[in-house]
Amino acid sequence: CGDFGTLFPLLVALARERRIHLAPTLFGTGCAHLVTGWYWNHLPMPLQPMHMISAQALSDSLKSPTQVATAGGGMGISFFILQW
Repeated sequence: CGDFGTLFPLLVALARERRIHLAPTLFGTGCAHLVTGWYWNHLPMPLQPMHMISAQALSDSLKSPTQVATAGGGMGISFFILQW
């Protein structure tokens, strides 16, 4: 996946700042890529919205792992609704 090369450094930075837990995040990202690849016939999932969430978390707009998870969940729900 082309976006993983830019996502991984952001995830490491967020983990160093203790804004996310790295192992569950990587597991969830991998599962999401497998499911979307299977469903859309190997089309990678766009990660630009997740880059925005990680940039906000690194700039202290999102202060806790719960806020980061809520922002990601909200983004996922939005994408799920928009697909219809």
